[in-house]
Amino acid sequence: MEKAEKLKRDVRILFGTCNDIVEKMNLIDTVQHLGIYHLFQEEIGSAISDIKGSEFTSSSLHEVALWFRLLREHGIWVSPGDSELHLFALILWNNFSVSVRTNHTTTSVSNCSNCLSI
Repeated sequence: MEKAEKLKRDVRILFGTCNDIVEKMNLIDTVQHLGIYHLFQEEIGSAISDIKGSEFTSSSLHEVALWFRLLREHGIWVSPGDSELHLFALILWNNFSVSVRTNHTTTSVSNCSNCLSI
């Protein structure tokens, strides 16, 4: 039990020292994927407030998709008219390449992690 408490403390320290919005988003995402988010609800709530209150701009499809998903998952309305979503659509369009062959169309993806973020 002592080791578990130390690990929880270490994660809380990570939340406290994380200043970059993308790092906070990745930390929240990781904690959620590990299934231990219930242990850090206060820290996650604070980080989500920071994310919501920040001016977020990124040209990374993964980061924009993560930003959108985290805010929506935590009950924060993100308008489809937001400039970040227009950027998201542009990035999405640029990350897909379509090759036409005889008798069928082949769609290829240039960046797998970006597409998995969708």
